[in-house]
Amino acid sequence: MLTIGQKEASYGEKTLNLDVPAQLNKNRVVVPLHFISEAFKADVDWKAEKNTVIIRSADQVETYKKLYQGTDLVMARKITVNLPLNDENTLHNTEEGIYYQYIFPEGEALRYYSVVGNLLTYYEIKDDVKHLVWEGIEEDSGKYTKEKGKRSPVDKTQYFFLKERVDNSVTYGKVGAKKPVTQALPDSASVLAYIILPISWEVRKDQIK
Repeated sequence: MLTIGQKEASYGEKTLNLDVPAQLNKNRVVVPLHFISEAFKADVDWKAEKNTVIIRSADQVETYKKLYQGTDLVMARKITVNLPLNDENTLHNTEEGIYYQYIFPEGEALRYYSVVGNLLTYYEIKDDVKHLVWEGIEEDSGKYTKEKGKRSPVDKTQYFFLKERVDNSVTYGKVGAKKPVTQALPDSASVLAYIILPISWEVRKDQIK
C-alpha cells in the first residue's frame, strides 16, 4: 500500500522505505524505481542515454542473464527466437513448398535471419526487444524482388538450422559448406526453436556485460 506524500510503503507484511515520497502527477502515482525492484524482486535497468527504463520481472531475470551473459550459445539462441516481436512482417512468403530456417553469425545469438520459404527476415535484439530490421523476398540466391528496411552486410561465417515442413528432422551446418548434418528431432519437438542445435567448435562471442 502506498500513501501519497509518505516515504513508507507496505507490501504484504513488509514495510519498505522509499528514497523520496510517493507523488501524484497528472492522476498517476510516481514512485522511485528502487521501490519497484525491492517490492517485486524485479531487475530495473536505467538507460540514461536513451531515457528508458527496462524492468524484468523476477521470473525473467535469469532468462535474460542467459541471453546476454551466458556462455551457452544454443540456449541464448533459443531464448532469442522465442522473444516476442516488436514488429510484424509486411512481406509474405510466395513459395508453395515451405521450409523454416534460422541463420546466425558465427558465435552470436543477438541477431539472426529467420527464413520461411522465400521470405527472409533479419532481427536484432536491443533492450530486451526483438526488432525487425529488414525483410526481403528472395528470387534467386542473394537476389530480391522486394525488400523493406536496411539489409545487414553478409557475415563472413554463418551457421544455419533448417527444417522442412513435413519432415521431423533438422539439417544444419556452416552456410556454404558441402557437407551439412541431418539429425532426427524427437517427436516432442513441436517448438521451432528445437531445431537450433550445438555446433561443436562454436564459441559464443557476443555477450553483453
